[in-house]
Amino acid sequence: MNTSADKSGRAQSVKGVTKESGFVSFQSVYEEALNAIDQATTVDAHNAVLNQYKDVITLKDSLYAPVIMSPLYRFICNRNGVYFADGYAHKLVQGSKIVVTKLDNAEKLNAISNTDNLNDEIFRIFDLKAESITSAGRTNANCGTYLEAMYYDNPSGCKNDRRVYINAYTEHIVSGDYYTPYVSSVVWGTLRTGTFCNWKDYSTVLSARNCSYTVTSTVRSTETLGTNADSVTGTGYSLTVFAGTLGSPALWQVPLAIPTIQFTGIHAEANSQGVGSNWAVIHCY
Repeated sequence: MNTSADKSGRAQSVKGVTKESGFVSFQSVYEEALNAIDQATTVDAHNAVLNQYKDVITLKDSLYAPVIMSPLYRFICNRNGVYFADGYAHKLVQGSKIVVTKLDNAEKLNAISNTDNLNDEIFRIFDLKAESITSAGRTNANCGTYLEAMYYDNPSGCKNDRRVYINAYTEHIVSGDYYTPYVSSVVWGTLRTGTFCNWKDYSTVLSARNCSYTVTSTVRSTETLGTNADSVTGTGYSLTVFAGTLGSPALWQVPLAIPTIQFTGIHAEANSQGVGSNWAVIHCY
């Protein structure tokens, strides 16, 4: 697997993806929005923050959430959902669709918000929508492409409620003419307190332990990869337990069908300072 992370386990770079001078990730702007919400003490101030960051954060069913749901793409995209790789410019739109064009046309991406009526001589479209979602605890030879577990502690009715989440997911990095299968697990915490009583991501001490998994991918041929991840602890809005690309090399050339990649077994445990000695557990074997 090829990726890099700092000592906290926070993903820092993905092979093949380049960042311009002064690059600010979508994730950094999302965290900025969360901090601004913390400072908003009136309804008018709160609504002003949501309007200022409406391209970054949403509020639905009492939960603040990023417009870009993929942790991977939040780190490699800028605020506009744009990233550069292998001589191409890419933009994530509509949650799971990536519009790709040559660098000469990069500026045209900024005006694109959906894939309707795009010139197919200039732009190519890839849909990364997950094929299956699996809840924690399911036992099956095919665990799926996305698993998530949560632990809820201190349900005090908005005074100081905390949750810890852990997920494990597979997806593909689009780099110009290629797909690269990618696998990762992330821990994060949410907090419900204050004036508006909405759940939001927050910075806290996060930990993961007892992590192991196997994943199968069809890159040129069927390949099964298994690994044990070290225990990891860090402070922040999220913690990367493991992350990386599969195979060497791990490329699938367009226009072939997107290669399948899914977990065939996984166990992982996560904790945050806010839930005390309790652990959220993903288990599928």
